[in-house]
Amino acid sequence: MIEVNPPILVVQVICFLIMAFVVWKVAWKPLMKSLDDRASTIRNSLEDVEKASRTLEEAVERQKEIMAQAYNDAQLVLQRSRESAQNAALKIEENARHEAERMVDSAQKTITSHKEEAIRELRNEAADIAVMAASKLIEANLDNERNRKLVNEYIADLNTRK
Repeated sequence: MIEVNPPILVVQVICFLIMAFVVWKVAWKPLMKSLDDRASTIRNSLEDVEKASRTLEEAVERQKEIMAQAYNDAQLVLQRSRESAQNAALKIEENARHEAERMVDSAQKTITSHKEEAIRELRNEAADIAVMAASKLIEANLDNERNRKLVNEYIADLNTRK
């Protein structure tokens, strides 16, 4: 069966303690330091990842804000362009209307001027014809200038009666 030999047991316990002390001094502290360093590195890496994640989220939010602002600015520019185009169209239409009115007024003045000129010429012709007819009928010694004056006065008198 199993025998216990106390001197060997004591030597084995002493050897075990010496070995445990040596392992603790030589390997345990560096091993624990290495594990602590590794844990610290992992912890720092996780913190860096969290910071990067927060930074990325902030960047995404900022990008969304910038895109929304750009969209709003684009809509504003588009709206202003439409308003500007409408204003330009209205101004062109108004200018065209004024130009047409000016042309109509000018044409009416020209027509009135030509009409008055035609009436004057017609009166002069009528006066000449009347003078010629009167001079042939009367065969008096009245001169042409006096006859014309009389006829023009008569025509003017007719115009005032109308």
